[in-house]
Amino acid sequence: MLTQEELQQLRTGTLLSSKTVANRYERNRGPWRFRDCLLLYYDGRVRLERSCYGEAAGLVFTVWAERVEDDGSLQWQGLPAAAEHVPQQITALKDGALYLDEKPAAWNITEELQADKAYGYRRRKHGLFR
Repeated sequence: MLTQEELQQLRTGTLLSSKTVANRYERNRGPWRFRDCLLLYYDGRVRLERSCYGEAAGLVFTVWAERVEDDGSLQWQGLPAAAEHVPQQITALKDGALYLDEKPAAWNITEELQADKAYGYRRRKHGLFR
């Protein structure tokens, strides 16, 4: 279970460096049919991108959660009915990796985004916007 300090770090974006707008986490590759990316933004919002592997590789869906709730749960907005095995809760934060839904698979940081213009996040300068 997340401690209050870890929960506060997730909500306020203090896990990010001062010039980073988001951290992209990916689940360690395993026997999954999809590639899931979880993005934690500096303002506390969370975005999940699901892509498929193989010849028909491409984006399947993107959903947002406004924030991480008090118990670490994620309330996804507009989740497609066909979406299966979508993470529902951040249960641990160890050595920079996230653990979701009490499962042993780690979600490691793969990228620190300096900007995400497609979703309205521009570059930060010294923790502030210009």
